[in-house]
Amino acid sequence: MESAPFHGKTVSGELNKCLYAFGAALVLHGKRDLVDSDLAGLHNLSEQQRAAITSVVVSDTAITGECFRHLAALPNLKALYADRTRVDDEAPFEHLPKTLEIVNLDHTDVGDVCVSKLSRAANLYSVRLRTTKITRRGVCTLASMASLRDCDID
Repeated sequence: MESAPFHGKTVSGELNKCLYAFGAALVLHGKRDLVDSDLAGLHNLSEQQRAAITSVVVSDTAITGECFRHLAALPNLKALYADRTRVDDEAPFEHLPKTLEIVNLDHTDVGDVCVSKLSRAANLYSVRLRTTKITRRGVCTLASMASLRDCDID
């Protein structure tokens, strides 16, 4: 099995085997110099590798919502952890895969516009929005989401 390039690194044959066999997590937590364009490397992975990635952790980085355009390359993305980032209501949430089930946007500048966009995600069942700009209107929107089972806001 050959190696695949990603973000200037090479994915080893052993990691490739894991990507094919199990749902994989792309964890870039705490890489403070990580920016949206760094995720463009997702397009260099094979279709099978992209399909294997089910979780992305970009918490505590410099990414904005523009990275969602790159995450669109992950057709089976179920969990996105983008807390403590620069994501705000301008983020193109419509680019996130329809498979998304879990979103953590704690400590970001998202507000009611974000909630309105997230409410269109049919599979979303868990949302974390602590220390954001959500108002009572956003809370009402969240309460109307039939699929939502777990919601943590303040």
